[in-house]
Amino acid sequence: MITVQEMPNVAQRLTPHVNTVLLAMTHARVQRERIDAMERAVLARQDGSPMYQVAEKWRKRGRDEWVTDPKHSYLMSAEDFADYNAECQHRIKQMGYKVPDGHCPALIAEHVQVQAEYALMLAAEEFFDIGPDDVYLEKRRKYLDLLIGLVVNAPGYRKPELTH
Repeated sequence: MITVQEMPNVAQRLTPHVNTVLLAMTHARVQRERIDAMERAVLARQDGSPMYQVAEKWRKRGRDEWVTDPKHSYLMSAEDFADYNAECQHRIKQMGYKVPDGHCPALIAEHVQVQAEYALMLAAEEFFDIGPDDVYLEKRRKYLDLLIGLVVNAPGYRKPELTH
């Protein structure tokens, strides 16, 4: 059991892991915003009207007639999705990303974030006897928030510096 007096030492030992998580979170957020904006542009014609219709099988189930959100691209017909996906992949390359064909830079960044969070929880397990496989969903998010808060609120904490 960790005592209050030991918390500054725990925070210091977890600081590199928390900084990695914070940088990964920021990177993932930026990549998601960039990719979502690009995908929304692909979904719209130049005049701003929607480009891809919802497949007939989904319209029968009461879905909207047009796909306007990248998260709903699964509602397209197979042919429309192939066209949409090809255009997205083309634009990803145009944006300067060097990722394998069929890969999404936002999903790659989000995966790196999950890996960083897992590493933080592994490091914290030594102190709190709670491992990454012990918490799920909302409890996982709350545990990560507690670990991050422990470090960033510790006396002497300095946020990570971005270098180019």
